[in-house]
Amino acid sequence: MRWSAITYVDRGNAEVAQGNYQSAIEDYNRAVAIYPKYSSAYDNRGNAKGLLGALNPKDEVAYVNRGTVKAALGDAEFGEINIRGGRFLITNDQVDDPEGNIQKLF
Repeated sequence: MRWSAITYVDRGNAEVAQGNYQSAIEDYNRAVAIYPKYSSAYDNRGNAKGLLGALNPKDEVAYVNRGTVKAALGDAEFGEINIRGGRFLITNDQVDDPEGNIQKLF
């Protein structure tokens, strides 16, 4: 059976739900290899990497995404801390966004 990019993303999502972040990243990589324009594969891969703790300390969006995923998985306190941290970086101009595009998201 030939797997589609959607199938790999679905399996990656199941791996994240079980806490198997590295396996999920591998599935998202396979999805991207099959269909390089599949934005959900990139988004989900970034979230899985964030859950592994591999965040750029100045990447506010990564903190917000990790917080959202953690909250959805039942860790509301950790999720809120990450979301607040991401928003703090945005509101205190700690990011490279001279046109203010990121602040428009909040």
